[in-house]
Amino acid sequence: MGTGVSNNKINMEAAEPVSDFLKTCPNLPKIQPDFALPKSNTIKMKIKIKECDVNKFTKILYNLDKINDKANYDLKELNESNTDLFINGKKYKYKSYFTPSYSGVYEIQLNIKILMKNCCCLFYGLNNLESIDLSSFNTQNVTNMEKMFYKCKRLQSLNLSSFKTQNVTRMSSMFCKCSGLKNLDLSSFKTKNVTDMNCMFCYCNSLQSINLSSFNTQNVKHMEYMFCDCQSLQNLDLSSFNTQNVKYMIGMFENCRSLQNLDLSKFDIKKVIKFERMFANCSKLQSIDLSSFYIEKITEDMKTMFENTNLKNVALNVEQYNFINELINNVKIIYV
Repeated sequence: MGTGVSNNKINMEAAEPVSDFLKTCPNLPKIQPDFALPKSNTIKMKIKIKECDVNKFTKILYNLDKINDKANYDLKELNESNTDLFINGKKYKYKSYFTPSYSGVYEIQLNIKILMKNCCCLFYGLNNLESIDLSSFNTQNVTNMEKMFYKCKRLQSLNLSSFKTQNVTRMSSMFCKCSGLKNLDLSSFKTKNVTDMNCMFCYCNSLQSINLSSFNTQNVKHMEYMFCDCQSLQNLDLSSFNTQNVKYMIGMFENCRSLQNLDLSKFDIKKVIKFERMFANCSKLQSIDLSSFYIEKITEDMKTMFENTNLKNVALNVEQYNFINELINNVKIIYV
């Protein structure tokens, strides 16, 4: 008796997602199918080549401005066998050399056949990167995002809402020197395992707003220069921050020249050992809430903590009068 099953292979590409099919069977026990279709893992970029760059041999992905640039990092996970490179729709070998034939915008696409663990320096130094689509880039296994967008100066917007960051431990300098970015929404980020956020947004001097509402920083040890030179930021909500394990806050807000108010009332600084220039050159900072701060002794590095500031109001724990009075003159103290 026949089984009614054809010997032909099933076309899984044409099939509807298994999870959708299972929704029509409410009485089935909950299961996690192990034969689900793989999701796409694609990076799409638009890069603008100037006329002066056309005659240069350039290395795609590493740096399209220069060859043998010091920023060229070896991304060991990606190679010709697991990555397809397309330039204006034409396939090239990954890491191949490419000569632009005209000045203008080039469309770059990377189809990655593995789940990367290391995104360190992935887009480092792509000075002429105009836009990037990461909506289909799978980051669920990534542990390192250090310097991922470092020096992407032309980027004005970045949608990272699809990023999975639950396994990431390093985010230092992730957006450093992205001087064209104006807004950044990281509300989808899960940062419970991150230990290093030093220089994460430093020199993002056009950044006007940033959403860090989901940040869990309970394991972070390094926050030095985290917002240094974010000169366009007027407000910064750090109410989600847990700083119980932070050791370094050197220059954390240095040169945030537009910042007017700062509420650090939830900051736990018991383990912090370095404070120098933490608020230096925050020239428009009028009021700050330091009511959770408890400092037993003024150290030498603290003497530059409020250098070149014009603070008018400081909220303090009543026991901390000597601390603030020694570091800032002519300030109104509000005891909490």
